[in-house]
Amino acid sequence: RGDGAGPGPNPNPNPNPESSPSPNPNNEPAIIAPFPPQLQSRAFLERHNATHIAGMLLGHVRHIADPEPNPRATQPAAVASPVGATWAQKAALLDAAAVAGLDDANVVDCGSCAAAAYGILRHPANAASSQHPLVVFIDVGASQASVTVCQYDARGQRCRVLAQGWDDAVSTRALDDAVLGIIRSKVSEPSPGPRLQARLEKAAERAKTVLSANREAPWHVECATPDGSDASGVVSRSQLEEVAADLEAEAAALARGVLEAALDRALGLGLGAREESLESLPIEDLSVEVVGGGAAVPLLRRGFEEGLKLALEAKDLGTLTPSLSLGRSMNPFEAPAIGAVSLSLSLSLSL
Repeated sequence: RGDGAGPGPNPNPNPNPESSPSPNPNNEPAIIAPFPPQLQSRAFLERHNATHIAGMLLGHVRHIADPEPNPRATQPAAVASPVGATWAQKAALLDAAAVAGLDDANVVDCGSCAAAAYGILRHPANAASSQHPLVVFIDVGASQASVTVCQYDARGQRCRVLAQGWDDAVSTRALDDAVLGIIRSKVSEPSPGPRLQARLEKAAERAKTVLSANREAPWHVECATPDGSDASGVVSRSQLEEVAADLEAEAAALARGVLEAALDRALGLGLGAREESLESLPIEDLSVEVVGGGAAVPLLRRGFEEGLKLALEAKDLGTLTPSLSLGRSMNPFEAPAIGAVSLSLSLSLSL
């Protein structure tokens, strides 16, 4: 639901509670291994499930933030999750937070966290020109892309989530796979082993990053042929856009569907409409912010922008399209974290 309401997480998400111990019976952080987890042995990863490993990571982060916590003090915390996370996944995050000693934790989606950061950092607190501004937050992550449409009050102190949506097919991982396919077509090895596959994936990720700001990206892979010689070449942005053309269309469909749903809800509730019509909103009252690791990918930005323009035209708000642009005024990597910190602070002040 767009307003975030719904049933709470399952209090016992583990179908077989006797198979694993309780997350943290003594309310103490369980930091028993360094990170990142990929540095551990296979036996370590097989011995601990995903909740245990996530709890170790949260405990490690907590130790960095507060090396000597007060055991008697309650420390509210907010853990950011993907917009498309299920209730079972959110319940697992709460279990992981308990493992880390964060007993009073809340799971908040990244779209809402970005909205909280925007209200602190970027909101134009000018009641004369902004009655109820609409802001579209686009989060492009490694595993999914999400769109969140929010409406603020005149001072940016309250925020209402009008609509949210996500698509697992639109992600930076899909771009990595597209670049990987281009590079693999240039390598004579038909079925690469795990080590060669890892080198190919690393080269693809590096080339994708370069293509975000350049039209061509060189790539080089050591020992890429059966005789042990290296392979190298150049990937162009036009090649990537031709291979990943479906991603642009899917990004446009995602942005259009969410914005149309948000405008329908805003019009139905009469939010910010002085004459029961969204046409009365000033042009500057609709802005777009892009966050996440894929915020700078031209292919996805073009798709999202096209989808937003189609949504405005479908609602007879085409006058807003000339001024529509995807902004990057916030740090795309830190914005959700800053929003989570602000939410955690508000929780601590309310106690």
